[in-house]
Amino acid sequence: MKTISLDGKMLQTIVAAMKRCEIFSGIKDFLLSNIASRAVLCQYDPDEIIIREKEPSDSFFLLIHGKVAVLHAVEEDKEPLELTRIDPPSIIGEISVLLDQPRTATLKSVDKTLILKFNSHLFIWMFENVPSFGICISRSLASRVQQLTTQLKSN
Repeated sequence: MKTISLDGKMLQTIVAAMKRCEIFSGIKDFLLSNIASRAVLCQYDPDEIIIREKEPSDSFFLLIHGKVAVLHAVEEDKEPLELTRIDPPSIIGEISVLLDQPRTATLKSVDKTLILKFNSHLFIWMFENVPSFGICISRSLASRVQQLTTQLKSN
């Protein structure tokens, strides 16, 4: 993993990516710039582990570029099972941070991947200082519940 400096044009690119993501869609550009400048931009090479299952949840992520595989260890001594792949722009790990629970899966980059990492302190700061953030994240989580309910009904 390599960190990338967030300045000038890169900051504008990140703000544009954030605006395409549901939980940031209702937030004004100047606030998005403020939030992005408090986060860490990380670049991962293919097959690099981003987080490991059962680790503490101290951050959540915005997948900006690339693809991420979600892996879950079904049995301890066997290779983890790939559950799905995530495409940008996607938020990852916010539920574990909200619930203050360990990671439920391992994330691995499939190709060269760019991720904006928000620590849990920044997460709390956004709730306290960006009123529309709470509404946006609530809508995002409600949408996921609705999708899961629809999937369960069709199976």
